[in-house]
Amino acid sequence: MNILAKRNGAGYALTPYRIEFRPQRDLHKREELKDVLDLLYARKVKAWWYSVAARGSIPLFRSKALPFREDADTELYRWLVEEAHDRGIAMFSWEYLNTAPLAAAQHPEWRFRYFGEEKAGRSTRDDHFVCYNSPYGELLKQYCLEVVGELGFDGIWFDGCYMHSDHSGRMACRCSYCTDKYRQATGQSVPETVDYRNAGFRRFADWRYDDFTAYWRSLSRYIRERKENAIIALNYFNRIGHDERSGSPLRRMPMDAMIASESCSKPYQLLLQHRTLRALNDNYPTEVWDYFRDAAQHASDVPEPEPASMLFHARCSATAGGYASFGFEAPPSSYAELMSALSAALDPIAEYVGGEPERCIALVLSGATKDYAYVKDDGCPDAWQTWKAVHGMHNLLNSLHWPTEILLDNMLTPDFLNRFKAVILPDVRCLSDASAAHLQQYVERGGFVLLSGACGILTELGEERKRGALDEWFGIKGRDTAPSRPLLDIRDPGLLASGIPSSCMLTGTAMLMRTEGGEVLAAGRYRKPMPRHSWSPDGIAANTNPLHSGDAIVRKSHGNGAAVWLASNVGAGYAEHPSLRTREAVGAILGRHLERPFRTDAPANVVVTRWEQEGRTVFHLLNMPQSLLHLPANGNSAIYPEDFTPTRPISIRLTESWQTAYSPSGGTVRIQREETETCITLDSLEQHAVIVLNR
Repeated sequence: MNILAKRNGAGYALTPYRIEFRPQRDLHKREELKDVLDLLYARKVKAWWYSVAARGSIPLFRSKALPFREDADTELYRWLVEEAHDRGIAMFSWEYLNTAPLAAAQHPEWRFRYFGEEKAGRSTRDDHFVCYNSPYGELLKQYCLEVVGELGFDGIWFDGCYMHSDHSGRMACRCSYCTDKYRQATGQSVPETVDYRNAGFRRFADWRYDDFTAYWRSLSRYIRERKENAIIALNYFNRIGHDERSGSPLRRMPMDAMIASESCSKPYQLLLQHRTLRALNDNYPTEVWDYFRDAAQHASDVPEPEPASMLFHARCSATAGGYASFGFEAPPSSYAELMSALSAALDPIAEYVGGEPERCIALVLSGATKDYAYVKDDGCPDAWQTWKAVHGMHNLLNSLHWPTEILLDNMLTPDFLNRFKAVILPDVRCLSDASAAHLQQYVERGGFVLLSGACGILTELGEERKRGALDEWFGIKGRDTAPSRPLLDIRDPGLLASGIPSSCMLTGTAMLMRTEGGEVLAAGRYRKPMPRHSWSPDGIAANTNPLHSGDAIVRKSHGNGAAVWLASNVGAGYAEHPSLRTREAVGAILGRHLERPFRTDAPANVVVTRWEQEGRTVFHLLNMPQSLLHLPANGNSAIYPEDFTPTRPISIRLTESWQTAYSPSGGTVRIQREETETCITLDSLEQHAVIVLNR
């Protein structure tokens, strides 16, 4: 386990789950806070986000750095932290990173300046956002030090880590501090409008990511150098629904901070979210927040929501190596029994969460592709296309029980690539020359790369290439320009032997290729998209759309390794319409080139993850409801107890020799040592199980 996580923040980072309950407008009375503390202690809650500010980031203590409200009470917070620590509860203060209404009123020149025209009737909330490049950025650091130093909080949980209005959604920032800084760094002016079709704007967006990250890093460093046991947590917003406007970079950004996020009632995001957060920064176990409510409702104020949804959120997080946090939407006493249920289920497994993941397959999540590859007519990215490609491939690999971790654009280097047996690029259209070269070298050294869709056809800033970054290396002479879904003619005996029929279709559209020098595993044929009604004068459909054909699946060896290219963007199709045939085909390709680190007979809807901890190996098994095996375009996914049908016995086979196996989550585990492997059997799986192996 991570040493920082054990030592810092009063052990916050290893608590089974965390709750958020904070002042909205008025200061709480001591009696009210004591009742909450007693309730949390009785229900075995070990971490609490409160706040030293009223809603909207109005300080409620007498800060020396930022203006505060007249009724501010410093002693109240010192007392609260002391009382919490006496009960063994870690205390964090919730804060907004970029809002300071009182400071903005005093210094309007510090405010965000948004892109685009001013909107009539916009909320005054837009005027509360202040820029970190103004003097506010340094004052915020001093303010934070007051919170963890003078008040004694164990850390700060920063919400609002984004650079756009939370009212109108307009992107920022074009203030004088940002424009001067950009001009000094690049010699260019900040663009006037948001337009990702424009190369100059894309360069600004790229700079903006780096600049925002630099501030996060300097903020956490400032606090940690002066208060070494405090933790700074940053709520990461580059996810479905927030994307590029946030300014949160989808890149590895090592810093001495915890990177957290929100699922926002989209449980189908959870596994991928945790793995993405770990790729961003793995100094601490990951954390994802959700409402403390019934998942069938967006904002339930009904006491005692159904525990199944909350337990699933926490157990799904644990399976992916992280922890859960929850926000109250009613008085804490309304959730007393629910907190007891969570503590009873999660306390026994808390120490078995996280560790070193099994690094077998690296799935590339490309922020550049998400931002630059698909741009709509209004000049804004269509990020949904990339999320579909990644989610679908991620779900497919989970169903095949291949251990998977995430790599980001700036992780396509030998240091990271060499940690994995295989790398999968799901329609990674934006690829730098350096990343392409590193992937080629990885294969030469013996690695395996699986490509899907139109990988490498754009530069890392979304500029068109005359020829794809990997095309010459792979022997691609050309590809169709209008994607369609092809019928495949399977030629590879290995695929046929695995049960794939000689003629079939995979999910996702393809731009069929013309290749040379490789082994064509499957050819494809289709008709390009055409108008729905194309008729001749005599009423007969006009034959204006001839059949096109090309290479659909190609394998090529290089040095000690190999690569396989699927012309179809199978991940995007699989996300919305999971296909058994697609899963079988990808499974057969992977099985031909890789040796599994473990084998299991678990059903496809059961996710299996393996973790190495000090002196032991831990497996998590998660029963995923069928509704979460595809990516819904809208709405929330409700989860109920009846969604978790108990499975038959599940076995895991390993080549290592183990002496004992037990399950701290409950259930019967049997271990059988055979001549060349060890077989671990779990008699039944309901929602989640943990299996611990000792030598």
